[in-house]
Amino acid sequence: MLSYYDALILAIAASLAGGLLVGVATPIGLSTGVLAGSLVATVFLYEALFRNPPVPRGDPRVAATAIVWHALVAVLAMAVYVG
Repeated sequence: MLSYYDALILAIAASLAGGLLVGVATPIGLSTGVLAGSLVATVFLYEALFRNPPVPRGDPRVAATAIVWHALVAVLAMAVYVG
């Protein structure tokens, strides 16, 4: 049986894989598909980090993880729409 956090990790991976699949299988474009998948995965990340965190809310790892994730999504968005 999967734990709650295992299910969230699988949901994040499925979101990213779904975005990749949409980018490859449709005329939307790979980068746009991966960006859309990343935005969907952000919902699951927020659930894991802020609504029901596995560590105390004041733990610096929570903020560090959120910063790194948003930096990744921002770089991906810039690569899609600026580059």
